[in-house]
Amino acid sequence: IWALVHEPEQAMAALNVLQDNDLDGLSARHILQEARALADRAPAVLPSALFERLNPVEAHLVTGIASERQPPGPPLSCARELQQLRVEREIAAIQREMDRLQELGTSLHDSEITKLWRRKEELRAQKEELSQRVHS
Repeated sequence: IWALVHEPEQAMAALNVLQDNDLDGLSARHILQEARALADRAPAVLPSALFERLNPVEAHLVTGIASERQPPGPPLSCARELQQLRVEREIAAIQREMDRLQELGTSLHDSEITKLWRRKEELRAQKEELSQRVHS
């Protein structure tokens, strides 16, 4: 969010790597979606165009974040962190479903549990890859 005001070109590049589900559950989801919707605008007009689309509470949040002297991190690293958080949420949801199915009886739901386990392993690999990107 800081970069949307101070480094709009870098911010938009970072937002472009995100998928819609990366924003699920975020309190700033609407702000980031509105910023993504402005991708066709020149970076110089992004901050003012974004503020026009925000409600007063969202505008206040953006103003507060933008008033910080330094960004929380490079925009692309922040986007990768959001992706990691999404993967963590997905892993947790899969684990809850596996636990539920196991409580119902492993033999009855063995194939479903196996599919969920495979998906969980794929997500763990994705999380590791994202972690390496964030910290490199």
